[in-house]
Amino acid sequence: MLSQYKDLSLAIVRNAKPVLPNLFFALDWKGNFIGYLDQGLTSLRTDGSVKWQTNELQYQGATYPVSAMNLLLTDPKGNVLVGIQDQLLCLSDDGNVLWAMPSHMTKSVAKIMGKYVAFGGKYYTMTATGLSEETDPEIAASLSGKIVDHHGGYYKVDEKASTLTDVDLVSGKPEWEYTLNAAERAAGYNISPNFTQNLASDAQGNVYVSTNGGSVHSLDPDGQPRFTLQITNKIIGYSQIIPLTKKSVIITNNRHAICLERADDMNLSLNGEEQTLVHPLVKQDGRVMISLREVFEMLGASVTWSAEQNEITAEKDGKRIVLRVGSTEGTINGEPTVLDTAPALLNNVTYVPIRVVSEALGSHVEWDEAAQLVRITS
Repeated sequence: MLSQYKDLSLAIVRNAKPVLPNLFFALDWKGNFIGYLDQGLTSLRTDGSVKWQTNELQYQGATYPVSAMNLLLTDPKGNVLVGIQDQLLCLSDDGNVLWAMPSHMTKSVAKIMGKYVAFGGKYYTMTATGLSEETDPEIAASLSGKIVDHHGGYYKVDEKASTLTDVDLVSGKPEWEYTLNAAERAAGYNISPNFTQNLASDAQGNVYVSTNGGSVHSLDPDGQPRFTLQITNKIIGYSQIIPLTKKSVIITNNRHAICLERADDMNLSLNGEEQTLVHPLVKQDGRVMISLREVFEMLGASVTWSAEQNEITAEKDGKRIVLRVGSTEGTINGEPTVLDTAPALLNNVTYVPIRVVSEALGSHVEWDEAAQLVRITS
């Protein structure tokens, strides 16, 4: 009977009130039942046979009675977390104690969120020796339910003002604001933070927000409008927005669905893996250009910028390339070179010709016209 719950993730925390032992249980990644039964902490296979059973847990000379257990969690990697008094113990799926550490987790509600353990408003990853607090503010914000912008911020909606704000996660200051136009507001349309999936962002930092009439506005990472999908509905209702890839998004409303895909995007792969870029590839003078920072970081090169000379210097494995914005003249490993296209400042982003800089740093570049794909092999 338990086998039907193989894919179910459960986490139950006991409180100070009496709890029936047979209600204090969880299921591990293989579908095995783990519960505090009359015979102690028990793991049952899906066929009902006992896998392991114990009345106490031991670690480094210390003994912990499972009768004092007040927390039981399982994660997707096969670990079992047991809270006993002020200690947190991690067990393998065979019931062996892997580590123990002091923890106040048992005093607050805890749960597993994918590869993270959440409690007390904080998020932790499992390590070989204990729990490590997640310090990346964007990950923590995403786990807490915020819609992150994928470049250090999150989106906040003011329903009364019908305003979407991009807020910096560290400083808490707004980066930009977008407000529905006067005609939409006069017609009674607004945006709201209270409905799921009516606000979403993709991996490139573009954001999509639905009005209560179903129309969807999309903005780029700088808050500039990309497009508006106008939906005329007799029934007031928000659209659901599901970004699929960096090029496509699905929008559903009133039993209808539409998939939008940008056909003019160029793609980039590195060693066979498609890359997600914050700033899109562009063509200039027939040459594919890429954001300076992104290509050098992708290829593992260090890069410096001289504002006085308007000069870019990149170095990797003894190779050195020097370019100047607006100039087709540069140097590669100290030798003068002439570029087909000069580095340029586009939308406040410095772009460089992708083939020249990649090959100068030892990579091979191919262009697939049919797929509109740049392939880099390093």
